[in-house]
Amino acid sequence: ALPLYPILDTELLRRHQIPLLDAVRVALDFPLPWIQIRHKGHFDRVWLRDLESCAALPHQGRLILNDRADYARLYGLG
Repeated sequence: ALPLYPILDTELLRRHQIPLLDAVRVALDFPLPWIQIRHKGHFDRVWLRDLESCAALPHQGRLILNDRADYARLYGLG
């Protein structure tokens, strides 16, 4: 069986007025193998600051950033 994990879509979080950092903190409280951050929008300074804050949390390699291997590597995200 393949493990299930949440995908935190930044557009969906924005529509529901949930800050990404809050969503990541909650997800990290659960014994999940991975937590994927999906961001299809523009990588502006605000987004990069949010991403940096998420990467600074103790995530033990469980955070994944999709579609942007360059930023994932820069911030130490799978």
